[in-house]
Amino acid sequence: MNAPVRPLEGAAFRLFVAGRAVSTVGDVVTRIGIPILVLDQNGSGAMLGVIGALQTAPALFFGLIAGALADRFDKRATMIAADIGSALFTALIPLAHLLHLDVLMVTAVVALPIGLLRVLYLAAYSAAIPEIVGREDLPRAMSLLRMVEAGANVVGPALVGFLVVRLGAATTMTFDAISFAVSAAALTALPRLPAVLSSASKSLKRDVAEGLRFVARHRLLRSIILLWSAVTVATAGMLPVMMFWATQDLKVDMRWVGLAMSIFAAGSIAGAIVISRVAKEHLGSGMLIGILVYGTVLIGVSSAAGAGSQMVLFALLAVTGGAAFGAMNVAYYTLLPLASPRALVGRVGSTAKTVAQASQSLGMMATGAALEVLRGTGSLRVMGATMIFAGVVSLFSANLRHVGGQLIIEDR
Repeated sequence: MNAPVRPLEGAAFRLFVAGRAVSTVGDVVTRIGIPILVLDQNGSGAMLGVIGALQTAPALFFGLIAGALADRFDKRATMIAADIGSALFTALIPLAHLLHLDVLMVTAVVALPIGLLRVLYLAAYSAAIPEIVGREDLPRAMSLLRMVEAGANVVGPALVGFLVVRLGAATTMTFDAISFAVSAAALTALPRLPAVLSSASKSLKRDVAEGLRFVARHRLLRSIILLWSAVTVATAGMLPVMMFWATQDLKVDMRWVGLAMSIFAAGSIAGAIVISRVAKEHLGSGMLIGILVYGTVLIGVSSAAGAGSQMVLFALLAVTGGAAFGAMNVAYYTLLPLASPRALVGRVGSTAKTVAQASQSLGMMATGAALEVLRGTGSLRVMGATMIFAGVVSLFSANLRHVGGQLIIEDR
């Protein structure tokens, strides 16, 4: 295997992170910009739902296959190909606008292939990180990448607002196309990340089944994926619930919401830094603590009112919740590859993502029902209580409290 590059010490890794940062900002631009584009083109709510489904459906029906492909092929080449394909498909949206074509139709047509390429990229990306940095440095690397993601969620929304006002929604998609190209260029600095499976050794179906069996039989992986699924169900509708709670229940200025999101992102960076310094053997406990604190914060936030000192308390809760989220996120995505043999990292990661996507769909449906009955305040309390319940139940599992013997620390 290639000699690992020490995080923050190797030029190739720093370039990879820089490319990932630009690409992640581009992802945020698209996530916010596509709904604006659809509505700007006189699209209906139904069309918005169709395009959203086309973007996210591949995670459910293609995720497991993508994980098997990530283990079969060179991961760097797979990520580069996915980035180039995504850049070309995304560029068709502003090109359609320039040529006075039906932008809405083009957006709908490219949504599915972009979604497929994103799933393929993420499968290869998840499997590549342990090989790029080595398992010993994995917590530090995952912490750094989580900070990049948090930073993108601070910069991205402001950038979207600026670009849409100056250029229009369709032309704004040019930024995402360019960000994919930048990411592909940055990936060329990495060494080859060769396949860990022979493409002729088994059928793709058997590869997928092997990954599923491994997860089902592995006590730690089974425990953390089930716990994360419960967390995902509870928090899938966090953004719409927070928006409803702030605007309908509290009647506060939307600037408070933007400020809270920025504070939350800053807190998540702090949490990611702290968890990266925790011994690998204690990552399970760190994940549990993060979930319990996050659930408690949600209940605390639901009790905040809209004025004065209570909004200061709200800000403190936001930074605490962000820290808890950052810690549990990094712990979870570090434990997945650390508990997986090298030949199965891609399939384990994709299995976890597929389960999470299904849980998110379930959680979004539950969110709609909760808002109808409980409004924002009650929905936040249910979210917090669900997370606390899941965390408390998991406290009784030795699989999470004592993970040391279930981790593969050496690169093999």
